[in-house]
Amino acid sequence: MDQADDDPARWFGRLLGLPAGARNDVPPEVQRVLNALRNLYPQSLFDQLRDCKGRKIRREFALYSATDINAFVARHKDTYVLGLCAGLCRALRSIAYALLSHPNMFRDVGDPSKEQHEDIGLQFLFARWPAAELPVRPRCSSRALYAEAMISAMIYYVMHHEFLHMYYGHVDFFGRGRVLPIILESAGKNNLTSKSDVYRHISEIEADGGAWRSLFERHALPFFRAAYPQLALGIADWSRLFFNAMFLVTAVWVLLDHGPELAAEAWRDWSTYPAGVIRARALYRSPSVDATFVASLPQEVRTNLAEGFSRCSNDLKDVAAAFGELEFLGRLGSKSWDEPVGQYFDNVIGPHLAHFHETVDAFRPRPPA
Repeated sequence: MDQADDDPARWFGRLLGLPAGARNDVPPEVQRVLNALRNLYPQSLFDQLRDCKGRKIRREFALYSATDINAFVARHKDTYVLGLCAGLCRALRSIAYALLSHPNMFRDVGDPSKEQHEDIGLQFLFARWPAAELPVRPRCSSRALYAEAMISAMIYYVMHHEFLHMYYGHVDFFGRGRVLPIILESAGKNNLTSKSDVYRHISEIEADGGAWRSLFERHALPFFRAAYPQLALGIADWSRLFFNAMFLVTAVWVLLDHGPELAAEAWRDWSTYPAGVIRARALYRSPSVDATFVASLPQEVRTNLAEGFSRCSNDLKDVAAAFGELEFLGRLGSKSWDEPVGQYFDNVIGPHLAHFHETVDAFRPRPPA
């Protein structure tokens, strides 16, 4: 984004082998979000924060022209860099287009009869782009616009997730003396046997929970209404879109990390469930278990939140029925998953949670004195 050579974002690009993207490389639905993150919070706590040692924090938002399906936040001296790879933008755009190009998805949006009836697979995610045929823009203009808004919501969710890794102190805690390890995820590890693995998994679940709340706080809805006025959606409709966006983002990580496992029956045994699937289930439970946040919302917002969540649950069942690779999405709300998820949190997360927060608390940024 026209950064000078000494900018931290470009420095990270060289370090990680990711070329910095030019401004004209940024898809419009991504540019909207990056602009919002730059411009909506000029006097926010984000800008005013000091790190755990009281030093002022700078920020950079950067898009990298790389096929990597990745996003990260990393620190260079006094600057946190929130990086987004073009490959991730392309993946999220493709999955939104695949859904809205399917006549059985979001049947109340636009005119689904204009969409193709042949099966649309998600093999493009596993192929990592080279020769894969990517989904095309939905034929119905209303559905295409809805897909673009969903892409923006997915990017918004991803960027807030990464920001919260900084805000919650994860970056400085996991990145002590190192740079590259802070962009690594624990989702690909099934055996969370070491304390370090469990801690990283806790950090991902914590950032997921904070990011979902970010979508429903007061700044998200005005931004999306202003960015997509032609959609003319109600609050419940936006809630539905936001919920779908964050569950689909999590589903992308599950597919990328565990594609071969999802093709086998063995993964359905809870003892071998991928950590990414646990994250998806934990995220699905958030709206019902995050009572403090939900209670802080006005009654009308809570009503619309509940309606949007219910409609999203039905959407996920449609997605699961149409896309075999996303079959697990249809079971996120099933009672059979509540008990094992509860056991996982009681037996794996619970014993480490208090010590995790006690340890990481020393690395959390502080408000200015």
